[in-house]
Amino acid sequence: MRRTLAVVAALLAALTFPSRSEAAGGQWSARASLATPRQEVGAALLGGRVYVVGGLGGPPLSALASVEVYDPALDGWSSAAP
Repeated sequence: MRRTLAVVAALLAALTFPSRSEAAGGQWSARASLATPRQEVGAALLGGRVYVVGGLGGPPLSALASVEVYDPALDGWSSAAP
């Protein structure tokens, strides 16, 4: 699941910041992983950053109330208030 979210974040970042894709010769490249493995999340692009909200984590699966924010310029995740 972590890989799926990394792909979603990379896709959103590539769509928002095409120069990053162009700099890599149009090839996909790995980016920083979420700190908290999760699935069935909400995600949004706001102000050039990718926000990942809630979802399920575990095992055992349980609801997460946390928010993580990806900054493509820094290639890093940080926590945010829910």
